[in-house]
Amino acid sequence: MSEPLEEPVGALALPHLHLDLSTLYAEVMPWLCRYVQARFPGLCPSAVEDAAQEAFLCALEHPERFARALAEGGPARVDGLCRTIAWRAARGRLARHATRREVGGDALALARTARPAGQELVAECRLRLDRLLEDALARHAPACAATVRLAVVDRVFSGDPETVVARRHGVRREYVNRVRRDLERGLWEAA
Repeated sequence: MSEPLEEPVGALALPHLHLDLSTLYAEVMPWLCRYVQARFPGLCPSAVEDAAQEAFLCALEHPERFARALAEGGPARVDGLCRTIAWRAARGRLARHATRREVGGDALALARTARPAGQELVAECRLRLDRLLEDALARHAPACAATVRLAVVDRVFSGDPETVVARRHGVRREYVNRVRRDLERGLWEAA
């Protein structure tokens, strides 16, 4: 019986291919988090980090996949494998609605506990709205408060995505998002 010319895939070992997981983590984790955040802007930072860390959990559970990737394509192939695993983990969280709280904001959790809005609540919110908006603008966008105010009002009335509204008004999406979320929190606290 002749011997096989190649090792079977399952016999590849990480030490044999000099794949050091701590080095891989240190080199890949920062850009992998940025990659996931760019592809899934609705995920909170902890969910982004969880998705990125899923790649390293897979490396611990299935070292042969990473060893094979390193043998076939070098570090670029390992980076691609990490990117694929992290992307799929983030997509899975969104597909299963596991991030409903992060995507919906803090107001979603408070909405479940709030009493039905009555006339007095609506009146109080309307009286506080201008002050809450001004406070949120001062905290999150003091340099471009007037433009961000118009963008937030446009976002609330139009219902368009924040990226579209921010582009329309020429401001950064982060400003619109932060001010709107702060405004929501303030209104729910009033309730």
